[in-house]
Amino acid sequence: EKMQTRIAKAKADADKRQEEQQDYDKKKASMNLEADTDISTQGSVKEGMLLNPMKTFLFPIQQILATVCGWLRVLRNIYLWKEPYFAFLLTAISLVLGIVFYFIPWAFIIRWMSRILAWGVFGPHMKLVDAFYYSKLKGMTDEEATEQIVKQFKSLELEAKATADLAFKQTEDAVKLKAVKEVLFGSWVSRIPVIKQERYNHTPLFQSSAKPIDEEQIPCIDELKILKVGGQKLVGTMIPKVSYDYEKEKSE
Repeated sequence: EKMQTRIAKAKADADKRQEEQQDYDKKKASMNLEADTDISTQGSVKEGMLLNPMKTFLFPIQQILATVCGWLRVLRNIYLWKEPYFAFLLTAISLVLGIVFYFIPWAFIIRWMSRILAWGVFGPHMKLVDAFYYSKLKGMTDEEATEQIVKQFKSLELEAKATADLAFKQTEDAVKLKAVKEVLFGSWVSRIPVIKQERYNHTPLFQSSAKPIDEEQIPCIDELKILKVGGQKLVGTMIPKVSYDYEKEKSE
């Protein structure tokens, strides 16, 4: 009879948890938890001009492959020292870790850590822990278990709502930033990668060379005006401004 009661209680808890999970999944599906912050110009094809019927299935795969190819090119450029800063840091860290780990007695550490872990977790003293601690813990009633399940899913729902609100704000800021950039710099916005992701590396030719400027050969060297062109980074929330111009106005 006690076993039947425990089985019925476990089944009721499982049904309650499944019901709360389904309710949570429905509410989560109605929320947009991912922010669309890509402001680069996207190519568009009219519905009537769609010539590839497999685009619906192949385009997501192509996007995943594009991301994978980009990361593979980054790793290739670091490995071949096309990105010297990252390659130097990786090499220096590897050398330091190799030298440090060479002098560490790993056999002694692993042997004694295993012994401490085995005796500390599975030793005979755990019988005393069970007798004086776990045996005195009070079990939850059915009402308390149900209340705990409801609280758990309520906290998950509030967390999902906060994530959705943040994603909505980030998407809204990205749309506004793209609109302002189109007004200031034109309708085409492209993201420039910070790390090299080119498919083909540009290697200088053997006959190419560079030399410093000979000031004597330029008669008007004193009249040359050095003009610094600022980038397209915008600062500000309500009315974004070009970062270079904004810093220049503050300095003046």
